[in-house]
Amino acid sequence: MDTNQFEALLNAIDQDGSKTKRKFWKPQSKEEGTWTIRLLGPNSSKKESLPFFRHQIHYINGKSYECIEQTLTDENGEVHKSETCPFCRMKDKLYKKGEKGSEEWALARDLKAKETYDYRAILRNEKEDSFEVVIARIPNGIHDEILEKLRKRKYGNIFDAQEGRDITLEKKGTGLTTKYSMDLEDPSPFLTKKTDIEIFKKAFNELDYNNLISFPTLEECNEALKDFLGEGDEDVFIPKKKQVKNTWGEETDNIEVEEKEEEEVYTPPKTKTEKKKVTKKEEEIEDEDDEETDDLDSVFGF
Repeated sequence: MDTNQFEALLNAIDQDGSKTKRKFWKPQSKEEGTWTIRLLGPNSSKKESLPFFRHQIHYINGKSYECIEQTLTDENGEVHKSETCPFCRMKDKLYKKGEKGSEEWALARDLKAKETYDYRAILRNEKEDSFEVVIARIPNGIHDEILEKLRKRKYGNIFDAQEGRDITLEKKGTGLTTKYSMDLEDPSPFLTKKTDIEIFKKAFNELDYNNLISFPTLEECNEALKDFLGEGDEDVFIPKKKQVKNTWGEETDNIEVEEKEEEEVYTPPKTKTEKKKVTKKEEEIEDEDDEETDDLDSVFGF
């Protein structure tokens, strides 16, 4: 294989990305920066009522496991019915066994499922004047701040196609020192070019939250739990029957978020960032672009 053939091979591997490409977007754990995103409303054609998808994930020894105590449709279109989760059961056992500040409580916190919030979004590339329609995994503290701003009604419907707002998401620090903050931009149409709107419509309808969901087997959960505890089989819970139960993480009002696991986990700190004052500015759009944007109201669920 000569040099040209080798370079062609590497290029093909990079272009493929089938084994490594994530199904969602989020800032990489080892990079800092600022990103501009536009969160999108619920998809009315899928009969959605919420602009986000909430689910629970365990992070054990650097690997993610969708909590099996959830009834959800998975990536194959199959309905997974809630069953007793070994991670959740061991977490409860450790909390009962220990006291606040004990090693048992520390282990229980690590086993606890983390609430995860995914949004359909436009990820803007301002340098190249381009965009990508993605599913964005939003840090929990940022999610809480978004809901807080919506409830105050001061900033209007930030998901609106014509008068919604972009969000500037900033990440400082990496790994365990990661903190996020956000600012709302002035109201604006989310897209104005006719060609961009057509591209968006197709991509928006193709994004399905179910494609994110892949449940581990009970055996895989038990094996991961044994590895995590470093002990014998007696410490692994093997359920005898199904038990329908939801184990939700604690909610937080914090704006900044500390990333607990380097690759996947966001944990909010106890401090808040100062909110940026947003002023409204007038936007002038050509009539032709207005008509194209109006059509998008029928796509969203509001």
